[in-house]
Amino acid sequence: MIEIIAAFARWSQLTANLILFGSCVFFAIIGQQRTVFESPWVIRLERGLPGMAGVILLGLVGILATTTSEATANIANFWNPAAWLEVVLQTQIGHIWVARALLACMLFGVILFFQHIRRERWHYFSCAVVASLPLIAGTLMSHTSADEMSFKAVAPYALHILLAGVWFGALPAFLFILYSNHNEPGIPSNVATLNYLKKFSAVALPVMLLLVVTGLIVTDRLVETFYHTLVSSSYGWLLIGKLSFLAIILVIAYQVRNKWLPMLTDGDTQQNSESVIHLKKWVGIEFILALLLILLATILANTLPAKHTLIENWPYPFRFSINATWDEPNVQEMVWSGVVLFFVALGTVWLGAKNNWNRMKRILVPGLLGISSMAIALPPLTIEAYPETYLKPTVPFDTISISNGFRLFSEHCVNCHGPQGKGTGAVVDPEVRDPTDLLTGQHTAKYTVGNVFHQLSQGIPGTKMPGFAASLTEEDRWDLINFLQAL
Repeated sequence: MIEIIAAFARWSQLTANLILFGSCVFFAIIGQQRTVFESPWVIRLERGLPGMAGVILLGLVGILATTTSEATANIANFWNPAAWLEVVLQTQIGHIWVARALLACMLFGVILFFQHIRRERWHYFSCAVVASLPLIAGTLMSHTSADEMSFKAVAPYALHILLAGVWFGALPAFLFILYSNHNEPGIPSNVATLNYLKKFSAVALPVMLLLVVTGLIVTDRLVETFYHTLVSSSYGWLLIGKLSFLAIILVIAYQVRNKWLPMLTDGDTQQNSESVIHLKKWVGIEFILALLLILLATILANTLPAKHTLIENWPYPFRFSINATWDEPNVQEMVWSGVVLFFVALGTVWLGAKNNWNRMKRILVPGLLGISSMAIALPPLTIEAYPETYLKPTVPFDTISISNGFRLFSEHCVNCHGPQGKGTGAVVDPEVRDPTDLLTGQHTAKYTVGNVFHQLSQGIPGTKMPGFAASLTEEDRWDLINFLQAL
């Protein structure tokens, strides 16, 4: 239950802050003329801003309460302000929370102050700057800052969050404009509002592209080279879900920018009405998907990163490895053929848009070519895998372990693998690897330590390699592996 409350608190706080920030940025962009701030849709949206600021403060209180409960492993501390104070005073997370709370209070005060004065454009620039501060401070509690508290580590994630705010936070304003005319179902009330929509669309495209780029930078930092965790860990599946939502959102945004907004200026009343109906429907769907995307991002930010995840049970009978397969016959030809076909598939996407293919053709042709490209390129890169493939040693790599591994190797393995693990078979053809040679490049590339642990435990069917699960303890088997790594 605490986990659900914690996720809701983080999600509501982040959502409110992003809307506040994005709305102020949007107002600053369109506010060349002061009269825009007297528009009914602006007034209605502004009325909700103090409430958004209040949600930020309440969300931060919920975050502190749930963090205290989880950190102390005592659910009663969820309601205990004294325990909250102890976390605030004695932990780095508590100090960061204080900074976030103070910045949120300052934002609340600025919003209330602006409610009682005649707004100028620079007011919204100022408000956007103030609204960005709690967002930036929140990144100091992320996984990226946990690994390394530096500008280089935190800046990409902070920029990613701010870009998300510019896009997502402006969606409510977009919807307020579309629904600003209650009397007619067609075009919004005047030409000026059309210009506002176009300005948002023009800004949204580069923002979304930068959002993707910064997201890739952040993801690369949290995944590193452990790509297998993307399909075998909670972090990986959440990330795939997040990217799936983002892909749908990008398709909707493309349609909005290139199809439905241009229809508003065609001068045809029927087309104008159809365009607004589509915009209301699909921008509304985009907003809902964006809310779900932020929820996934919030959960993801509090899930163990991929690079730290221990995969104890690899669920697939295969894995991909370029290093282990690249020099095998025909592999390079097959892979490059698949890559070329994949780019052909991308080309058909552009070709379909240019020649106005029907929807079915625009989906089927690139889809079938893309699937075919993967069917050609990926199978040659696959090698056998086991449930233990990505296990990590449970025994430290130290002198004691290596020494015991040497003793065990001398007792059980020397007869077949030789005293240095180089094998005992006669070298007839240098191009053919001796299966008892454990130190060749082909062998070390093909087998992870988890693979070796599996084969050491279960043996290799069809060979003279026996299994040692019954005769050696798990610790002894890891000692043997540590010795082989030392070689």
